[in-house]
Amino acid sequence: MIVILGALIMMFSCESDPNLDVTSDVNEYTQLKTGNYWVYDTYDCDTLGNNCNYHGRDSVYVSEDTVIDGKYFVIFKGTRFGLPFQQYLRDSANFIVNEKGTKLFAHDKMNEVLHEHQFTLKSNNKPYRAYYGMEEKDRPVSTPAGSFDVLNYRGVIHQIGDSDPVYRYTNRYYSKGVGIVLETARYHESLHQLRRELVKYNVK
Repeated sequence: MIVILGALIMMFSCESDPNLDVTSDVNEYTQLKTGNYWVYDTYDCDTLGNNCNYHGRDSVYVSEDTVIDGKYFVIFKGTRFGLPFQQYLRDSANFIVNEKGTKLFAHDKMNEVLHEHQFTLKSNNKPYRAYYGMEEKDRPVSTPAGSFDVLNYRGVIHQIGDSDPVYRYTNRYYSKGVGIVLETARYHESLHQLRRELVKYNVK
């Protein structure tokens, strides 16, 4: 199963929130404005991120805003690695969080664990830990859309209790003024890598 952030929940229509902060520093990296969109080419790669085969094309856009438990969120819709995708995000005290309160980005919290969870692989019935935090990049990231300076929301996955664990990584690279420009993810079962690269975008 692909590691996909966000869950489908019941939506409530609303008018735009005059207090929804879409000009904060953290939003410069995430672009939480209705009408913004991004197009990505996606690839299926081996566990080391090599030998990549073209997987397809994704598109994501900010469709509208909504209220969940009295808090305003924007709704991202589209596809992610070829699967239907919908996500609820908001700026909360300079963190980007989803409707569950999971911290998915912070521009000024380097090398801190922002989120973690554990899961068991059905293939070997062994427990794994995944934890996520911000990591700065010291070089630009290049995609078909251009070259970008980025901050990385990095995930680390390893088997719990393994005396010599193999660490595998996920990455979500954010560029100021653009949004996500490059992403790598993992299947839970095989832990091989999926990759998507920004092709074009439009942000307000």
